[in-house]
Amino acid sequence: MAKNSFKEIKSEEPIINEAVVTEEVKSRAKASDNKITKSVADVFSGNFLTRDNTVKQLPFIIFLCVMAMGYIANSYYAERTVREINKVTNEIKELRSEYITTKSDLMYLSKQSEVARAVQEIGLKESVVPPKKIVIETKIDTVKNK
Repeated sequence: MAKNSFKEIKSEEPIINEAVVTEEVKSRAKASDNKITKSVADVFSGNFLTRDNTVKQLPFIIFLCVMAMGYIANSYYAERTVREINKVTNEIKELRSEYITTKSDLMYLSKQSEVARAVQEIGLKESVVPPKKIVIETKIDTVKNK
């Protein structure tokens, strides 16, 4: 059976002094803090733009900026379109209610009693005699009836 090499390595680990470890951790933390503050200072001063890596990546950075501007423009366009849709929807609702009101007024005014009342001012009266059907006989009708 093969030996587990992990266990062997683990068993042979030297004992490390905790004071040395904490000093190393502190020095690494200070170094990382120095790197972070130096990086932030480079960004604010503009020194990062003079590095070769940044100059090589400049086309990609410009592409990302153009994409971001396109994204922002698209969101503004979408918001404007939504506002226009809401405006037109409200206008349609108002016009529909106006249509229904006008239609009901027209139906009321076109009733026979309302028409008779409106033309009474002109001097016209409603006929009380029912209409008579007038039938005209032509020669063709008489030939067909025979």
